[in-house]
Amino acid sequence: MEKWKDVTTFSRGDKECIPTTFTLIAGGIDITVTSGHIHYKGQWVMHCYVLNMDTVLLEDCTSLKQAKELSIKMVRSKLESLLNDIKELGE
Repeated sequence: MEKWKDVTTFSRGDKECIPTTFTLIAGGIDITVTSGHIHYKGQWVMHCYVLNMDTVLLEDCTSLKQAKELSIKMVRSKLESLLNDIKELGE
């Protein structure tokens, strides 16, 4: 079961405190999605620093749900690719 946590930070002057940033922690992997990135305001991006995925634009995502689903799919794909690379080392 996924447990995303709101990790949005707000400035003191923010009149509306609308959550824009959420993190999922699964073991040693943190996945963060945000629509409040300084360079991509209103667009969803993701970070997964342990996999060197920094500020990856989640194109065509228009909702938090889509951003969460796509970011998990991207992390899973990256992990599968890394596992395949490791398997090739042993051959």
